[in-house]
Amino acid sequence: MTSFGGPVTRRAVLGDISNRTAAHDAKLGKGSTKQGGFLGSQKGLGLGAEGTKTLGGLNPKHSLAHIDSSLRTVKLGEGYGSTDAPDPIDASDSTDAQCVVPYIKDIMRCMRETEGKYLAPPTYMAQQTDVNEKMRAILIDWLVEVHLKFKLVPETMYVTANLIDRFLSKKGIQRNKLQLVGVTAMFIASKYEEIYAPEVRDFVYISDKAYSREEILKMEATMLGALNFNVTAPSPYAFLKRFVKVAGYLRPEESREERLCAYLVELTLQEYRMLKYLPSVIAASAVCLAHKMLGSASWSSTLQQHTCYAESTLLPCMKDMNAIVKAASKNSLTAVRKKYSQDKLSAVALIEPVEL
Repeated sequence: MTSFGGPVTRRAVLGDISNRTAAHDAKLGKGSTKQGGFLGSQKGLGLGAEGTKTLGGLNPKHSLAHIDSSLRTVKLGEGYGSTDAPDPIDASDSTDAQCVVPYIKDIMRCMRETEGKYLAPPTYMAQQTDVNEKMRAILIDWLVEVHLKFKLVPETMYVTANLIDRFLSKKGIQRNKLQLVGVTAMFIASKYEEIYAPEVRDFVYISDKAYSREEILKMEATMLGALNFNVTAPSPYAFLKRFVKVAGYLRPEESREERLCAYLVELTLQEYRMLKYLPSVIAASAVCLAHKMLGSASWSSTLQQHTCYAESTLLPCMKDMNAIVKAASKNSLTAVRKKYSQDKLSAVALIEPVEL
């Protein structure tokens, strides 16, 4: 089949979720969870017997109000939203209209004020009766491969993950429809972010025809209705682009650091437990952790000013992120690590983690 970007290789439907996630949980220090078998020849996710859910120590009774406020709130630093002279960091872009330098502070203020508005509750999986966080992790891992195959822009993957989590926090889903939710979320995100977005038939084909064109379009309407058509949400990647620019201003050889930061942030997408952190916290933690992994200078006052976070505030998120990095080499979910092990991305996935 020829698609929008040339031939598209048909991908098999997702495999046995219980077999693929046993090692994943073990490497992150979680106890093993007994799952029912699931046949690779079945359509969709094809799950067998009901799986047992583990919530990674999170209390199902928790709501957003019970989560440590430092994780999901942020006090804006001085200068955000003002129309003063451009920051020296943006001086080189002052004549580039696409960089909208006069509005950067206003944009950052808006992102800060809205980043917590369009997040799924960090304990939403407790409401699901037939899917769990392990199934979510496998779905995200598969979607990273699809995203790479379609050569989509980075923002599309983050919008996809956000749509999946927010939808699952509002609607109960049977396991045989989870992959449908995933491909539909990427279909919506692609139309939102891409210039040349994949068509419905591309997603039908890439999922081995597990779902029809009509099913995807129906799920699209259901998802958008459940989310009140709110697709825009500040992502960790949106914050990362700004924070990396600040770090690059301080240290010119930013290319490898930028790729390492992108790897660290993308690794968190499949980790359900990372939903407890604000996107800006994840982005800032990635920059700070990348500094340590590359032996760079410590967290500077300039970075603290632009991120609005002290290093001590980022430490809990950095520790969780570092644990994910340590487990990645032996994780059964390998899409992100394989992607960032390529020479064209400086093989940043092979950089050794640090002790925090």
